[in-house]
Parts: sequence; structure tokens; C-alpha cells
Amino acid sequence: MIMFLINMKTNLFNRIFIAALSLLSLFQGVWLYNAYKLNEKEIQRLSNKYLVEAIEKETDFRFLEVEKKVKEEPSNKEFIFEYENIDHRGVISQQFDITQQLLVIKGIPLNLFTLDSIYSSMLSQNNIKAEYTLIYRDSTKVLKAIGKVKDGYKTDRIPIVHGTELQAIVDISAPVVFKQMTAVLSLSVLILLLIIACLFYEVRFFFSQQRLNHLRDDFTHALTHDMKTPLNSIYMVIDQLGKGVLDNNPTLRTQFCEVATEQVLNLQNLVDKILTIAKMEEKKLTLSKKEINLPLMIQSLVDKFTVGSKKKLFFKTSYDLKERILLADPVYLSEAISNLIDNAIKYSGDPVQITISCLSTETQIIIKVKDDGTGISFKDQQKIFNKFERGAAVKKKEVKGFGLGLRYVKDVTNAHGGTVALSSMEGKGSEFVIALPIVIAPIDN
Repeated sequence: MIMFLINMKTNLFNRIFIAALSLLSLFQGVWLYNAYKLNEKEIQRLSNKYLVEAIEKETDFRFLEVEKKVKEEPSNKEFIFEYENIDHRGVISQQFDITQQLLVIKGIPLNLFTLDSIYSSMLSQNNIKAEYTLIYRDSTKVLKAIGKVKDGYKTDRIPIVHGTELQAIVDISAPVVFKQMTAVLSLSVLILLLIIACLFYEVRFFFSQQRLNHLRDDFTHALTHDMKTPLNSIYMVIDQLGKGVLDNNPTLRTQFCEVATEQVLNLQNLVDKILTIAKMEEKKLTLSKKEINLPLMIQSLVDKFTVGSKKKLFFKTSYDLKERILLADPVYLSEAISNLIDNAIKYSGDPVQITISCLSTETQIIIKVKDDGTGISFKDQQKIFNKFERGAAVKKKEVKGFGLGLRYVKDVTNAHGGTVALSSMEGKGSEFVIALPIVIAPIDN
């Protein structure tokens, strides 16, 4: 029922996320479209404006030519010019028409090449990288044209002289508009990426919370289940002792006490494991390193599991060590190796074949624990050392545990300055490799 509700929440969240992302994309698209159209209209407006200003400047240049001719060829007639820059309204004025006629009479007609140079320069200075064609025409035909653009935005027709007009055809394509929108586009993309990043962060946080809730439920279930049996056993022993039922049977009383002691030690081991991981995460763990005979330590673990396991175990050990005395914390290291052996037994059939090998290199001591069990999938290998992670064990209801064993192994190994690695394949067993830096003491002969 809980998983069904979680799946419902996940599906609802996914739908909301997709809908929000779609609306965001739609809004962004509409906004960009409107911005594109506004910039396109602005370029059209500027194309008209700069054409008028270019004609004004070209006229100014021709005035200079007139002044030179007047000085070089004095005339009996006196001409008075009102010579100043004019705006768009002046271009179509009678004054401008008279001025153009006078320039033609003086033999200085419109120079389309000069106008082209001025117009091109004005567009470039204002970051309008557009191709265009200048067309000089009368009412019947094109008199002259400069440019290769045949289709595009057509500016207003500007009257020049004697019914002639000047017009520009500007290629205002998408790249031209987008170049004008560089700052807007950059800001838009930045905002969009920021919003998407926030959405993905929320999604990640949501699924992380789901995962933590799932791990918490799984941990609580395992903890309740595994603590219930030893607590019941301890309670039963205390109850029997309190009632005096075992007073007349010393042998049975001893057995019951041994069971209670074993269960207390199991509970204490679990608590110690949790506290050790907590200390390691807070970097408050202090190792108490001592000289350890590694083969003897491993043999004692082999004997312990051989006697206590319900499964039939076959251990194979091998040692290729230059020195058998290792300097390490005996309690933590022994528990770490014990966890690997315990996992090998849990996730294997019956009987179980476990191979433990130790070897030394110039800089490290390697401890390998290999089993012939179910193996670990590649997906689970990526997270198996995380706290409360049990990988495929979650699906195996008969396998008990809290997902702390391998995290404990990793933390203890790291605390000793070493590393732990895993090599596994589903259905073909697993091999865990602990590599510790050599810190040894000489062996006593």
C-alpha cells in the first residue's frame, strides 16, 4: 500500500514537472518571438532612418564640390543656399528638390557609390550586419543599382530630383535579427538554464527524499525485526530465571544464559557499528593501532563462522606475506573482515565456498575475500558502499541486515589510509579487496 502511494506521488510529481517545463518553454518561446518581431521592426525603422541620413551626408559632400567649382569658375549669377542638415521631412521638401536640381545643373548628380559607402558604414556602426541593394529609379525603369539583394525589406522611396527616387532592399534575415538580440538571447538562455537547474534541483531533492524515506522504512523494518528476536530471547531467559524455573537444572540454565549473552553481544555489535559509522562521518574516530598477526586474526574469524553458521562452509586461505605482523586497529579491522565474510555467507547458497587470500607488495598489504554467491549487479555496485544500501538484498526478504556492513568496511579501511574495491558479476560471486598501506612491525623469531 505504501509503495502504491509512493508511486502515485511520483507519477503526479512527474506530470507536474513536465507541465511546468512545458509552460516555461511555451512562455519562453512566446517571449522570444515577440522580442524577435520587435527587433525586426526596429531594424526596419533604422534602415529607413539611416538611408535618409546617408542621402543627407552624400548631399553634403556634393555641396563641397559645388563650393569648389564656384571658387574655380566664378559666375555672374549669384546663388544663395540655405546649407544645413535636414531631417526626413526636409528630404521631401521643395527646398531639397531645388537643391538637387542645382547640383545636377552644376554637373554633380547623385553619386550612388558614395551613398553606398556612407549607408554601409552607418549600418555597420550600429551593428546591423545586413546585405542590401540600393536602387535609383525613375517612374519607368531602374537607372542604377548597387547590390545583389533581390528580395527583402523595402525601405520607403525617397524622392531625389526630376521624379527620380532612391530605395533600399535590405535582407533582414533571422541571423541579422538574432545578432541584434545577442544580449537579450544571452540573458534569456541564462534565465532559462537557471530555472531549469532549479527545477531539476527540486526533482533531485524530491527523489532524494523519497529514497531516504524508503531507506528509513527499510532500516526501521530490519531493525525492528532483528532486534525483536534477541530481545525476546533475553526477556525469556530473564523471565525463567526470575521465576526460578531453571534453578533445579544448572545445565539448561547455563545454556539459556549463554543464549542471552550471545544476543546481548549481537545487539552491542550492532550499536557499536552504528556509532562507529557516525564517528567516522564526524571524523571523531580514533584508531588504536597494535601489532596484529594477520593470519591468526583471519583464522580466528574462520573458526568463529565455521562453528556458528547454519550453512555448510568451506574456507580456503592463502598467505603470501613478507611480514605477518601488521600495525592496525585489531577491533575495527577484525570487524571489517568479519562483515565481508558474513556477507559472503548471507548472499550465497548452501554450501558456501569462501576464499581468503593475503599478499603484500612493496607498499601495501592486500586482503581478498571471495565467494561463489549470487553476485552484485553493476547498478548496485555503484551504491553498495553507501549507508543503509542493501542492493538486491532488499528483494531477498530472507536476507537480514541494515545496509551498514559494507559502509563500515569502507570507513574502517579509509581510516587506516587504505582502499576497498569490488569485483562482481551476477550469478558468479563477488570478490572484495582491501588494500592497506604497509605500516608493519618486525616479526619476533
